[in-house]
Amino acid sequence: MITIQPPSEQETNHITYWLKPATIQFFVGLFIGTILGWFSHFLSNRRDEKKRITEAKDKFRVFVSQKIAAIPKEGSLRFYQTTKFEVRDAVFAIVPFVSGYHLQNLTAAWKAYEDAENGLNDESDEFNSLRSEALVQDGKQPIEISGKVLKKRLEDFLKVF
Repeated sequence: MITIQPPSEQETNHITYWLKPATIQFFVGLFIGTILGWFSHFLSNRRDEKKRITEAKDKFRVFVSQKIAAIPKEGSLRFYQTTKFEVRDAVFAIVPFVSGYHLQNLTAAWKAYEDAENGLNDESDEFNSLRSEALVQDGKQPIEISGKVLKKRLEDFLKVF
């Protein structure tokens, strides 16, 4: 016959209660689950951040491409003056998503775009090319065609990334 013995003092001790296999398994499982949850959260946040950066850069590229396509053959200075603030807003909207080397290139491209106003005029590109040819024939420095200057400055933004 089997007799049931009352638990000894050691078995009822508080420390032995926490060292039972089921309790240890619970805390080990809790620890592993916490680590895995944190790691998966980290990976998903990193993926979302990369997605946001890529979307911002893509929107910027589309914006610049649309401005390049909209450059008129005549009135480049007027076009520059009306779009300068839009381009500035787009440049500074992308700054939080850019760092290091790319940020330096973006800043340099913006400064070059700001300084482009000095070389622009409202005459047609055809007139500017004729005037440039006449200057070359006279032995003087040719002028740059306004539309090409503006296009080059905007294309500098596309080379940043």
